[in-house]
Amino acid sequence: MPDGNGHTYAFAPPRNRHNLAKLNLSGMVNPEPDLSNEDNMNSLDYVRKYLSNTLVLPPNDEIHEFERDHLQEMELLGNGSFGVVRKMLHRPTMVEMAVKKITLINNGPDDAFNKSMQRFRLEVEATKAASKCDEIVKYYGITFHEGVAWMCMELMDLSLDKLYMIAHDILKVDIPEEILGAVAVATIRALEHLKTTHHIIHRDIKPSNILLDRLGCVKLCDFGICGYLQNSVAQSVDVGCRPYMAPERLAPNAEGYDIKSEVWSLGITMVEVANGKYPYNGFMDAPILEQVRMVVYGDPPILNSDQDFSMSMKAFIAQCTIKDRFLRASFEDLKKTIVFKHYIGDDHKKVVGKFVFEMYDHRLRLPFADF
Repeated sequence: MPDGNGHTYAFAPPRNRHNLAKLNLSGMVNPEPDLSNEDNMNSLDYVRKYLSNTLVLPPNDEIHEFERDHLQEMELLGNGSFGVVRKMLHRPTMVEMAVKKITLINNGPDDAFNKSMQRFRLEVEATKAASKCDEIVKYYGITFHEGVAWMCMELMDLSLDKLYMIAHDILKVDIPEEILGAVAVATIRALEHLKTTHHIIHRDIKPSNILLDRLGCVKLCDFGICGYLQNSVAQSVDVGCRPYMAPERLAPNAEGYDIKSEVWSLGITMVEVANGKYPYNGFMDAPILEQVRMVVYGDPPILNSDQDFSMSMKAFIAQCTIKDRFLRASFEDLKKTIVFKHYIGDDHKKVVGKFVFEMYDHRLRLPFADF
């Protein structure tokens, strides 16, 4: 698997888990938010001038000037939207962090470059603003070096996809219900914060974008394809990770979607984590029209019959995976459930942290974990 520097690794991740195609169903052009500031400064110059070369680090929000040379590479963590993420050490402070490398050089048409830069600015601004939420990874800062942006964020221990692959494929153990409960609550709180505080929809909820640590915390990451809501409705239908898109986004006559599409993505994620595999068999190898048929016209995914989860958890997931968005649960509906009320506190964190700790030591056994 090639990394951001063009190196090739011996193994590639299973196609049904990581190489998830981006949607491009039509040539439809959708309006993008106007991200220019009052000086008509282009997005890249804006980020360089106002948002770069300063790190704000916990626990006391100490401010540090920094450059790319201050970062020492440690591990490859994964691939985010439009960038490779690595574990790095900030040598002056000895703080470990997750750093997303985003290549900015573009030889295409000017309008494509400008759109790419607007998307880049939106990601940086959204990550910076949303990191005040406890269920979203914290933004530390950004610097530039030789046409590459290095965006620094809070380091977590494992992504949810790696956690469940280690559990199911390597150790042959079940995922505790506490993991699903913690993921459900943290994701709902993060998405609700984005919607109510910033009028943003994430649009890329999937196991690789949900992170956990050995303290039992669960946080959402990667705002590379987030978008602004207009009257609580998102207009762009041509971005996102197709396997986790709600039926209303894949339907042939899709006209827009709301935050309930995120609820579907959460439900699909929980089914995948519990079952140990993506719930639509053959989806990744099928043509686009067959993929659409599976999701839009097929039965919604369910938990394996041998999974020993409570009835309240099964009911929670079922409410998330109702195909009709008008009948599907809203955030307010989900917050009234037994699952949400049970996991809103911290009682489960010890179990979650212990399980993450047990899985973490086996991360290098994953077939594509070439660090």
